[in-house]
Amino acid sequence: MPSGGERNCPMILLWADLTLEHLDGLDQCVTAGDKLRQLAHLFHLEDFETNLKSGIVVDLYFYTLQFAQDSDFSHEQTSAFFSIVKATHHKCIESPYDNMQETFEFFKSLLLHHSVKRPPYSVGLFSADQVKNISDYVLKSYFKHFKMYKYAFTPKVRLDLSFHYVGLPVTPPPEPEETHEDEVPPEEEADISQERAEIDQQYENEAEEPMTEGGIDFLLIAVVYHSCGLLCF
Repeated sequence: MPSGGERNCPMILLWADLTLEHLDGLDQCVTAGDKLRQLAHLFHLEDFETNLKSGIVVDLYFYTLQFAQDSDFSHEQTSAFFSIVKATHHKCIESPYDNMQETFEFFKSLLLHHSVKRPPYSVGLFSADQVKNISDYVLKSYFKHFKMYKYAFTPKVRLDLSFHYVGLPVTPPPEPEETHEDEVPPEEEADISQERAEIDQQYENEAEEPMTEGGIDFLLIAVVYHSCGLLCF
């Protein structure tokens, strides 16, 4: 299969992705699960059961082949139709931006190159009725969910803007907050806490002694507590 840059130009895709041998092997699959695993093996998507992107692609390929089978396509038509859908999907996800119209024009051009017998530029694989049926199917299946494919397979675009005004003064940095007068510095607060602990311990010791000699000590304790703002009279 040609690379992304070559997909921009319409091309003949007969046997580009699925050869006659591949199609014979897919025809031998008994169940849908067998065909899914066969497609995953052919396109190196063995992790389709755990990888979301691989699972979406394998489902896309499976239902493309299912439509070809329901339409009684020949092996040549099936191979070409499969590659048209595959190339259209790659065209969709080659850019994270909206390119639906461009992708649709690309799809129509590919389909036309496989519907008109004009060698070596195009081949007449599909009839007019088949072209209509293919167009209806791809519109109702792939292009109906175009934005979902785009969201799942392309990176999210994020735009960060910054403005620089010419001629305006530069905004000065914010000034540090001023310390209020009633706020106690951390070192003084630690000293006060230590004094409170010592006073509490002294008060407990004095409480165990006779009151005749403890009156003055109690008054001193009250004065100290009042100076620290711990006692109100």
